[in-house]
Amino acid sequence: MEILHLFLALGTADGPGMTYLNGLVGHHGKNGCRLYCSTVGRHEPGISHYYPAFYKPYNYNVEECSHEDYSYENPPVHLLEFYEENLWYLMASPNERQYKK
Repeated sequence: MEILHLFLALGTADGPGMTYLNGLVGHHGKNGCRLYCSTVGRHEPGISHYYPAFYKPYNYNVEECSHEDYSYENPPVHLLEFYEENLWYLMASPNERQYKK
């Protein structure tokens, strides 16, 4: 009898489907970058649906989303430290309620 070990060598998917493969937030999350970069999205007041807007809209002032513009010439970096810090924060939370708090 022969035992075969199946493994996934390459995974591709569209934006919403990729969340099932990589375990990150979807494309409408606060950090919706598929490569886990430091880009923070923007949302309308009172709405939890984020948009990956590099440029801040005129007269826009939403807490935690009113950061300065990003640059396409010098895009946000993909830092391992950023990933590790957020992973530590997630793992240190005993439950979802504490994580959100």
